[in-house]
Amino acid sequence: MRSAKKITCTLLIMITVLALQACTNKFRLELEGKGIPYTADVFVDAVKNRNSEVVALFINSGFDVNACKMAPSGSEDNETALYAAVWNGDLQMARLLLDHGYKVNKEKCSVKTPPLHLAAMRGLIDMAGLMIEKGADVNRKDGFGMTPLMLALQMRRADMERFLRSKGAQ
Repeated sequence: MRSAKKITCTLLIMITVLALQACTNKFRLELEGKGIPYTADVFVDAVKNRNSEVVALFINSGFDVNACKMAPSGSEDNETALYAAVWNGDLQMARLLLDHGYKVNKEKCSVKTPPLHLAAMRGLIDMAGLMIEKGADVNRKDGFGMTPLMLALQMRRADMERFLRSKGAQ
């Protein structure tokens, strides 16, 4: 009896995996059919350009939302999709990325300015709150040794300073 249950469970898992692969392949093929390369650069650019249709196709295909757009040779910084969403002040896009597995403290590539730091500089309290809610480290130092609080102070963002302090920033 137990072996029959094991076989049934194994078959159900295999069918589920195959169904998921078929769905993800469908979205990837749809991207390719539209002449859209399946690359990190294109994904990050779609976020930057607020192309929610293309972003949704990438996400539904199982694309890694943590993928990194590498900076041109000699440039200072690589770019992530969340950074692009924060730059745009696009809270909905940021939430979509975070809800689909963006690791807010563990960028796949070297970034000098993490997304929370950018939000602090720009005074985007709702954006900062979302990232902190999803686990962003409020005391993390950027590539220049600055914390989000230091940047908020430097940019004279008093509301952001109070907000970050209320979330444990030192």
